[in-house]
Amino acid sequence: MAFDPEVVHAKYRAERDKRLVPGRTAIRDLTHDELIAGYRVDPFTPYTERGAVTDDPDAARAAAEQAFGRYNGMENYRRLFEREGVASVGDLAVVGTEDAVVTQLARYADLGVTELWPAVYPVGDDQEASVQRTRALLTSLAGP
Repeated sequence: MAFDPEVVHAKYRAERDKRLVPGRTAIRDLTHDELIAGYRVDPFTPYTERGAVTDDPDAARAAAEQAFGRYNGMENYRRLFEREGVASVGDLAVVGTEDAVVTQLARYADLGVTELWPAVYPVGDDQEASVQRTRALLTSLAGP
């Protein structure tokens, strides 16, 4: 039996269409949807953040695009970007000076994120220094 990706895609679309509720998006809004409010307080819900401490946020966003740009082409991420009003993964990266990164991370805590999985990536001419600077900040923020 030969593998036919079009047959698999058609079957996937048919199954997905059975589960979609008319008038509602497939991605639920965890901030406001009371039917799944319990997930907002789940202490084991990790969030993977792409971040870099740097004095050049534009270079950091460009580096994020290079390191994580594959997500820009994935349909599920495209829908999330659209919902969040951003163009790409670079717009979601937590970047900037130490103070700016702390402010951005505090926003995630305010939204209910209790477990952070940072994805540190190098930025600028001294890439090792940027990684060390980011790790030092994250280490200083880590709880006991």
